[in-house]
Amino acid sequence: MKLKAWLNGASETERTAVAEQAETTVAYLWQLAGSHREAGAKLAKRISAATETITPNRVVTAADLRPDIFESVSAQDSAA
Repeated sequence: MKLKAWLNGASETERTAVAEQAETTVAYLWQLAGSHREAGAKLAKRISAATETITPNRVVTAADLRPDIFESVSAQDSAA
């Protein structure tokens, strides 16, 4: 799921909880979602873990945030 779609569908409480768990701010999440900033590998993993914990049915994966670093599961499966 794209971060912008997640943010638009998340409540203020969910946004705050994910930001805190990922050790960032809601404002920075919006900057990432708008492509004004780029998440590093560690932050991408923390955001992914946080969205999985807070909203397990709507997860932003590290590959969603940084496809240049993390291959998606489907890309790995098709290569096998």
